[in-house]
Amino acid sequence: MIAPLAKISVVAALLSVGVSAVPTVDTLLSRRAIAGLSISQECENTIKNLLSSPAATCMNLPGTVAIISTVANSSWIPPTNKWLSDFCGAPDCTGDQITSTLNTVMDGCANDVAQLGVAIPREQIISNSVTYFPQAKSALCLRDSSNSNKLCAITTLESLQTALGGAPLTPAVVQEKYTLLLANNYALAKQIACTPCTSAAFALVRPALPQSILDTVDGFVGNQCGVDFTSQPTGSIAVVTGTAAQLAASATASSSPSAGFASFSLNLPVAILVGAASIASFLL
Repeated sequence: MIAPLAKISVVAALLSVGVSAVPTVDTLLSRRAIAGLSISQECENTIKNLLSSPAATCMNLPGTVAIISTVANSSWIPPTNKWLSDFCGAPDCTGDQITSTLNTVMDGCANDVAQLGVAIPREQIISNSVTYFPQAKSALCLRDSSNSNKLCAITTLESLQTALGGAPLTPAVVQEKYTLLLANNYALAKQIACTPCTSAAFALVRPALPQSILDTVDGFVGNQCGVDFTSQPTGSIAVVTGTAAQLAASATASSSPSAGFASFSLNLPVAILVGAASIASFLL
C-alpha cells in the first residue's frame, strides 16, 4: 500500500499542471534549477508541441509551468489555486484526447520515462487514465460554500501547510520537511485528510476503484478517520465545473489577495515527467 504522504505528493503532482500568462515555454525550458536533472531534446520538443495540441485546453497544459516552475521561496498554493480554477472551468477531456496525449509523451519521451523507473505497461496507464479522469476531475473541482466557496484541494494544501509549521508551502519548505513528512506520514494524513472535503472526494472516487484494492483503501480510511468518515455531512460541498467554475473562480479571486506568478525556475519537462511517473504509480 502506498504511504499517505506519498499519496499527498501524487495529489500535488496531479495539481501541478499550471497557470496561464507565464513566460514563454522556450524560456522556461532553457532553465535548469534542479542540479543533475535534464531530459532529451526529443522529449523537450514533444512537450512543447503538446502545449498547442487539442488536449492542451481541457488539461490546461500551457499552465503547467506556474506550479512546477515555482521558485524555492514562493508558495505553491496560489498558482495551484489558479490552475485548478482554469482546469475546472475547461471542457472535459475526451478519451481520445487523453489517449493521444499519453501516447505522444510515451513515444517522444520513452528513454526519459524509462530512466524514471516507470515499468508499467502503456496500455494499463492509458486505460486507467481514461477510466479515472472524470472522477479525478470531479474530486479536484469540489468547492465548499461554507468556506467562502474555496476549492477543497486548496483547503487540504493549507492544512498540510499548517501541519508543517505554518510557513508558506514553498519548494524549500517541502524539501526541508521531507524527512519529517516520511517519519510522520500516517499522523499527518489523519490530521489533514479526515475532513468533510476529503469525505466528499472519497465518495466520488470510491465507486471507480477496482475491487482488488477497495478493501485495503476502505480499511485505511476507516483506521485513520473512523467508520463514520463517509457519513459525515458534506451538504455544503459540491462539484463545480464549466461556466459555474469560471464564475466561482472570479468571485473567490476578487476576495483574496493576489499572488505574483512572475518568478519561475524549475525545468518544465522534467517536472511533467516526474508528475506523470508519480500519477502512473498511484493509479496502480
